Amino acid sequence: MPICEYSCHACGQHFEHLLLSSRPETHEVSCPQCQSREVHRMLSAFAVSSEGIREANLQRAKEAHRPIARDKRVSEDQQQQRIADEHN
Repeated sequence: MPICEYSCHACGQHFEHLLLSSRPETHEVSCPQCQSREVHRMLSAFAVSSEGIREANLQRAKEAHRPIARDKRVSEDQQQQRIADEHN
């Protein structure tokens, strides 16, 4: 079930609409803002995925997470030190 992008000729609103598989693709779509049926289906960008792209995204996510994990470890170490200082 693709999500298609539309532009309304009447009010200029840009919106998305889910095309249900039970309906033919030629069914009429109306603008959610002005209810006009004078809409134009726009060319949409599509997603591409490959092993290289997935690996690059995973690597970026790991790199972004490193400072957070380091800060969490430092915070936990400081908390343990405070607890140890309180017991001494």
